[in-house]
Amino acid sequence: MAAIITAAAIMLLAAGLLLHVRRTRRMELRLAQLEAERDALQARLDTLAGTLEQSSLDAAALRISTLGLGSQLERLERAQNLLEAHLGHLERGAAQESNYAQAIRQAARGHLGVEELVQDFGLPRGEAELLLRMHRHETEEDALAQRRRGGR
Repeated sequence: MAAIITAAAIMLLAAGLLLHVRRTRRMELRLAQLEAERDALQARLDTLAGTLEQSSLDAAALRISTLGLGSQLERLERAQNLLEAHLGHLERGAAQESNYAQAIRQAARGHLGVEELVQDFGLPRGEAELLLRMHRHETEEDALAQRRRGGR
C-alpha cells in the first residue's frame, strides 16, 4: 500500500510538474511576445523622435527664413520709400520745369514783364530778369534773321 501511495504521489508530482512546465512555457512565450511588442514600440518611438527632431530643425529653419524675409521686406520698404521720395522730387521738378517752360514762352512772346513773371510763375526776381534778357534777345535775333531772309 505504501508503494501505491508513493506511486500516486509521484504521479501527482509528475502531473503538477508537467502543469508547471506548461505554465512556464506559456509565460515564456507571452514574455517573448511582450518583448517583441516592446521592441516594436521602441522602434516606433525612435522613428517618432527622429521625426520630432527633424520637425524641430525645420521649425528653426523656418524661423530663420522668416527673419530673413522680414529684413528683406524692411529693405524693400526702405527702397520703396526712397523711390517714392525720388518720384515726388521728379514730379515737383517736372511741374517746376513746366512752369519755367510757360514763363519762357510768355517772355519770348514779349507778353510779360519781370513783375508778371515773379507773380504769375513764382520766379525769383533775378531769374525773371535773366529770363527776359535771354529770350527777348533771341526774339530780336529771330526778327533780324527774318528781315535778312526777306530782304534778299
